[in-house]
Amino acid sequence: MSEEETIPVLVEHDSGGDTKRAFGRPDKSSFDVAHVSPDVLSRNIDAFLSKFEPILKSQDKNYGEFCLDEMELSLSISGEGGVSLIGMVKAGAAASIKIKLKRTKSS
Repeated sequence: MSEEETIPVLVEHDSGGDTKRAFGRPDKSSFDVAHVSPDVLSRNIDAFLSKFEPILKSQDKNYGEFCLDEMELSLSISGEGGVSLIGMVKAGAAASIKIKLKRTKSS
């Protein structure tokens, strides 16, 4: 697959440094561009959202006069096209894609 048919993803890797800077980040880190197949990324996002579906369904209730109308998820993408939910990130940057899920209107 040519680079034109892939999605470039910026990934950090440890270039062999064993010392740590502040906040536990590697002293010698660098970035590369990984090329991810759109098909792989699409399948992995679908798989992630399918696993997340029970959580969404469990939120189908009212909280007093309010209900959950929209949820925003931040997902990280690995150099292989893997998808994971970003938890709390202490000091440091994390690249992500945001997916907004909104309730469909009941018919």
